Amino acid sequence: MTGRRGPAASWAHGLVVDWTLHLVRGLPREVADDRFEEIVSDLWEQERSALQRGSGDLALAASLLARLVAGIPADVRWRAEARDRSLATAPRPITPAPVRRLADLAPERPFDQTNGTTAFDGGPLHDASDAERDLIDKGVRINVGLGFFGGGGGIG
Repeated sequence: MTGRRGPAASWAHGLVVDWTLHLVRGLPREVADDRFEEIVSDLWEQERSALQRGSGDLALAASLLARLVAGIPADVRWRAEARDRSLATAPRPITPAPVRRLADLAPERPFDQTNGTTAFDGGPLHDASDAERDLIDKGVRINVGLGFFGGGGGIG
């Protein structure tokens, strides 16, 4: 190499790097790294070739900027394609099934072996008859009297 990059070429080089970082922002890391390395490699080769030919600082800066501007449409196209590819291969979020009530699943009211038919959204389907109430009351009194439900009586 016969020369070094001067201030104008350094500024143009920085502009190309900034554009490249902007171009790959938000893409998957592997895709972004590959594209960034590709462009930086091309940039290095272009600078090395120009400096070996003895190009001046302004000529090198002009050629870097010309290549940047000429490549923008292709870069934008590449980004859209890379984004579409990454979206197509990205894992999809799991969408939960709609919440459904058990009552919506059964065409009829379900049958509970202990209590008969059951309504999920309301109280019992029937009122207890007087005979059923008397039977429950007697059972409760006996159990309380025996001390099963508290109340203290107990046989003793």
